[in-house]
Amino acid sequence: MIHLNDYKKKENIIKNLEQEALSEIKIQRKRFNELVNEVLDEWDTTVRNGMDEIFSNAIDENFNFENIINGLDKILSLFGESSKFHSIEEWESQLDIPLELTI
Repeated sequence: MIHLNDYKKKENIIKNLEQEALSEIKIQRKRFNELVNEVLDEWDTTVRNGMDEIFSNAIDENFNFENIINGLDKILSLFGESSKFHSIEEWESQLDIPLELTI
């Protein structure tokens, strides 16, 4: 025969497990938010540095195509990509080639 005390013991065990689980969830949520914010901060810094390099070299008296592309490549690196042309010569050499768009 099961006594009322047996149910109370099981109920207490379940409540303790619930509290431990909730505590761990809060810890994991906090860590997850920290990781997300770290990644977002890295993205912000990379984009900001890339844009600074693009703008400073685009408006500079000595326009510098290669440095503009370096700034663009910084941003594209976030997506595992890089620009197709890294010099004016590379860009000019493709002008006679028909444009091929890829989606």
